[in-house]
Amino acid sequence: MLSSVQTHPFVKEVCIRQGMSPIIMCYTEEQIADLKRFCTSKTPSFLRTVLGVDRTFNLGPCFVTVCVYRNMSVIRKSTADSPIFIGPVMFHFDGKAETYRRFFSTVSDLVCGDVSCAEFAGDVELVFGTDDEKAMVGALRQVFPGVEHVFCARHLEENVRRFLTDTAGMPTKDRERVLERLREATRVDADQSLQCESVLNELTTAVRSSAPSTTVPEKVLAYFDDRIFPKLRNNLKVSERSTLLLLIIFLNCYVEILIMHLTLVYSFIYLCCCLYYVLYLCIFLLTYCIIHSLILFFRCC
Repeated sequence: MLSSVQTHPFVKEVCIRQGMSPIIMCYTEEQIADLKRFCTSKTPSFLRTVLGVDRTFNLGPCFVTVCVYRNMSVIRKSTADSPIFIGPVMFHFDGKAETYRRFFSTVSDLVCGDVSCAEFAGDVELVFGTDDEKAMVGALRQVFPGVEHVFCARHLEENVRRFLTDTAGMPTKDRERVLERLREATRVDADQSLQCESVLNELTTAVRSSAPSTTVPEKVLAYFDDRIFPKLRNNLKVSERSTLLLLIIFLNCYVEILIMHLTLVYSFIYLCCCLYYVLYLCIFLLTYCIIHSLILFFRCC
């Protein structure tokens, strides 16, 4: 792997430190150029896109943290949307904040290194999208203290569903009603202030009317007041300030889709390798049997 830094165009850095798991940074010059084109203040507001970051848990002992962005210079014919492209990737073996800080520091140097640290003055309007992973969010805010940050709507819904099902034991009908109001709250545009307040009020009403049907009603109310509503209001404020469509917040959903495809590709490659070794073993055994039979034949003769 160390030699790949000098020989492979995608592998740019291998970080090995005492007491820390190795970290592998991978990106291409084209990816960095795209991030500067579509994710900074140099990009016109109608072309600017969120830089989504997410970690996968299903590729084995090695985690993969992937950046994604919309390539706004391309339109997919089937959907009329700009496709999702993969940006810098980090391969790592733990989820510590220090590991994420290393990754975000690399991204900062690459994207903001040629703008005289204008990022910290607010001139480079990067907008990051992540899930609610504490180590990642904390590292992001340390390395990029001046950037906007939105939470992935899909992860919010999954977390709420898991909490209402496993912790609160909310009946299915009430749970689905709350989740539907939550989806409406993540779909509304920030420039429609009256609609924003309306959907948030409807979500509040749904939560308060459904909470008594659970085993821990006070915990349900506290969960939404402390963890869900602040994130929803944050997303709306960021969308309004950065003139981005709220729909772009869903970038992190595509990370998991891309990772799923990568998992299928890795599985296919692994299967092909297994079949290759099985075929190789069969040929070896067949050759051995033929040679052994010939030896026995000539001895008998």
